[in-house]
Amino acid sequence: MCQLCNSIRSKYVCPRCNISYCSVSCYKSPNHSDCSEEFYKGNVQEWLAAEGTDPEAKNEMMEILKRINQQDDEFDDCIDESDGDSDEEESLSDRLAMVDLDNPDELWAKLLPEEKQEFLELIKSGDVAKLVPEWEPWWEDKHPMPKIPKRFRATSAHLSEVLVNCPPTKTTTLNNGMRIATEDTGDLTATIGLWIDAGSRCENESNNGVAHFLEHMAFKGTSKRSQVDLELEVENMGAHLNAYTSREQTVFYAKCLKQDVPKALEILSDILQNSKLGEYRIMFSNYLIISLNLCFIVHWPSCSGENEIERERGVILREMQEVETNLQEVVFDHLHATAFQGTPLGRTILGPTQNIKSISRNDLVEYIKTYYKPSRMVLAGAGGVDHNELVKLAEQHFGKAERGEITADPSLLGSIRYTGSEIRVRDDAMPLAHVAIAVEGAGWESADNIPLMIANTLIGAWDRSQGGGLNNSSKLALACTQDNLAHSFQSFNTCYKDTGLWGIYLVAQTLSLDVSITDSLR
Repeated sequence: MCQLCNSIRSKYVCPRCNISYCSVSCYKSPNHSDCSEEFYKGNVQEWLAAEGTDPEAKNEMMEILKRINQQDDEFDDCIDESDGDSDEEESLSDRLAMVDLDNPDELWAKLLPEEKQEFLELIKSGDVAKLVPEWEPWWEDKHPMPKIPKRFRATSAHLSEVLVNCPPTKTTTLNNGMRIATEDTGDLTATIGLWIDAGSRCENESNNGVAHFLEHMAFKGTSKRSQVDLELEVENMGAHLNAYTSREQTVFYAKCLKQDVPKALEILSDILQNSKLGEYRIMFSNYLIISLNLCFIVHWPSCSGENEIERERGVILREMQEVETNLQEVVFDHLHATAFQGTPLGRTILGPTQNIKSISRNDLVEYIKTYYKPSRMVLAGAGGVDHNELVKLAEQHFGKAERGEITADPSLLGSIRYTGSEIRVRDDAMPLAHVAIAVEGAGWESADNIPLMIANTLIGAWDRSQGGGLNNSSKLALACTQDNLAHSFQSFNTCYKDTGLWGIYLVAQTLSLDVSITDSLR
């Protein structure tokens, strides 16, 4: 049986006093406090003996013990005072326990003489009013409302007022022609990217697809970082690194915390200037080293990257198969092919299959050598980005690159010709028709671009899951709902430098296709 609680069978024995106990709670109980105190006291004495006769150690220990003793005395005094107050409060509460507090005579009779005297003095001095806080209506609150910063002030749709919420766009041009543009919103995160004026529009029939192929090869490692090192470095920052290719640009960008912007830009710079483009096997020979437009011949270990390039070639071919199953992508490729037939904008971004199968490392190097010039690059930043700091970083990483001259075929950089035409790809096995109707739009710098953007927003997009009714803002959506003209539609405004496409993409049953097209044109 436990010798401390005398109720539960004992399981343990104290090694100091040999008393039997059942649990830790019994071991720490007041019944065992003498043994515990002796144990702690013995530990302290052993420690003091081990410290020897060092005067500094003794003085330090004495100071500690004095502080502990003083704190114990203060704590005991506080307990005594609180006990006295609680007794007084409890006695008052006991006296008022059975009293009707709404009966002043009965309440007055229960008060002690000193309590009555204190209350009368409060009435005489007027301080009794201070015991009850004065209520102020919330609508008469005289405290000023917090000031809302200009940037986050609610605004109407008037352009001049909406622009109050937009941070200013700051731009700077380096000596080599590279432009830096930023919008600092003061956020904790930032997005920075390099927009290169080089897409499928800069390709010819024989190398169509090389810009997209180059995007895939850019993250395969650099002369400073392997592919694994690059991925780990980005992941350790909690950042996001990506790229994409369009008809007019190739973009490399990173999303990160604002304090990681210098590191993210250094990584982007390394990818653009030192990418191996699939090199992996050492073969000593003379090779051309390309850093933007900084070209020179050195005796350097070059590598045959055929295995890496072949692996990525297979990835792109599978990506092409996926695109061909996306009917919207197919329709828009056909739309560009017929609207801009015979011009670079009519080519696809991925390129034809035969080009993908034949693109080599030399094609990638030649494309970089021709188009990756500082004068064709824009470094853009938004979020928590300081413009002056980003300019200094750009000067550090890209300032030594020469402006360079464009050596491409002039026909690829000239104006684009729009041709009104029609193309149909018929498949009777498909239950629905996917159609795009477009007219020539406006370029980015055209004054007509803003009205077309507004018209694009007004028409908007619709599908059957949204329902329809008289309150639908789009008349085309209302017509599609009431007359069952289409399953879905969406307007688009695709802009390029000097031209564009504005129109409607719709999905409809073949029987109602003619009516759907007619209503769309109206």
